[in-house]
Amino acid sequence: MCDTALEIIARHAEAGAALRSAFFAAQGARVAEAARHMAVSLARGGKILLAGNGGSAADAQHWAGEFVNRFILDRPPLPAIALSTDSSVLTAIGNDFGYDRVFAKQIEALARPGDVFVAISTSGNSANLIEALHAARRQEAFCIGVTGEGGGRMAGLCDLLLAVPTSLVTKASGISDAPDGTGPAAPAEPANPERQTPSPDDAAGGERTGNAPPRGLMLTPLIQEVHEAIGHLLCGLVDHYLFENVMAIKPFLKESESRGVSRRV
Repeated sequence: MCDTALEIIARHAEAGAALRSAFFAAQGARVAEAARHMAVSLARGGKILLAGNGGSAADAQHWAGEFVNRFILDRPPLPAIALSTDSSVLTAIGNDFGYDRVFAKQIEALARPGDVFVAISTSGNSANLIEALHAARRQEAFCIGVTGEGGGRMAGLCDLLLAVPTSLVTKASGISDAPDGTGPAAPAEPANPERQTPSPDDAAGGERTGNAPPRGLMLTPLIQEVHEAIGHLLCGLVDHYLFENVMAIKPFLKESESRGVSRRV
């Protein structure tokens, strides 16, 4: 193996470890809060809906699979649906209403007050997730965003935002933060607002677009690695709250019962 390849591996591993550590040090409590909202919703008979594009669609499907089957504990299946899996629904909506609506119409059909919608995007700017968040809020679902730094346009639509703080490690690690699709920078507004603007999530495998120096480290794959860790922790913490430490969510169950079903439990 050439020295250049080993150098790339070492830089990626170092940058990924720094980013993961920085995120959980800053936002570990918010991850626990997100899991608690999900556990309370499930305990009250709700469900988890998840969506993303490209690699983030794969995350949505992965996390839904962990809930429906199992994560680590052998426990009853938990209701979770990835909105990126039904090709007939996706193509019907895309053909009749456009790609921006592929998740929103599913939210309108499936979401009920008290459900949780998890929108996953490295950029925070995917038009179909923006539409889906608007629909979820109308349906009184609790909205969780899992994004890159700042949350993009999704930030103001989420009840709880888990944004990976890439600026904390970019300078120290020499990671590229170019706004050419290789990082989470917001894309320019399209000339036609009805047309879906590709985001980094929509690139091949949801990773990156454009041409980058072969030795450079791109932000988007590193953000996605933290997103995977977030997903695993959400699955594990939901199991913890529901099957190992239910007393931790009992006060929130009583609170939501006294107020009726609400997305802000």
